[in-house]
Amino acid sequence: MTEQDKRERIAYAEYLLVKSGAAPTDIKPRGQGEKENRHIYILNDNFYRIGEATFEGIDDPYVVVSCTDTKKYAEYGLFDDIHAFEFNLSNEEMEKEIRFALGLDELFPS
Repeated sequence: MTEQDKRERIAYAEYLLVKSGAAPTDIKPRGQGEKENRHIYILNDNFYRIGEATFEGIDDPYVVVSCTDTKKYAEYGLFDDIHAFEFNLSNEEMEKEIRFALGLDELFPS
């Protein structure tokens, strides 16, 4: 997966946040470099952002949804990673994962 592919999947995940009801904020975390373009969104008084992570022994990176319920923490870029999933999921599967991370849907409904 190229860096461009990763940027496109992260942009799509951010689109899904908005589609699911999250609103973009104007918060720019302190210490975020000019080239970093990590957007922060708000939904139900929680702040979210999308990132990526790699794990030892796993070749492909993961999309990570991070969250905090404190605006000051969001301003400092202090988030808890709440959910991670593979970059190469289909668009439909990615939407399910995002909605689960936001607490809107169950991932495996009974």
